[in-house]
Amino acid sequence: MAAVWKQPSDEVIKHFIFESLYHGVGISEWERSFLVSIDKQFRTNGTLSQKQVEKLESIYAEKTK
Repeated sequence: MAAVWKQPSDEVIKHFIFESLYHGVGISEWERSFLVSIDKQFRTNGTLSQKQVEKLESIYAEKTK
């Protein structure tokens, strides 16, 4: 049986978005646009898709130290 995906806590998502946008190094224009877009979506709907969270985690891991 496949594991059920669970969205990280609201605090973790907000932290990853904020740190990536304001403290990330070498953020591309596409990544910045993506982060702004998912920030708006998260503030409106309170949720992101699994793929959006995976991309957010990837950007956070690569662009923040």
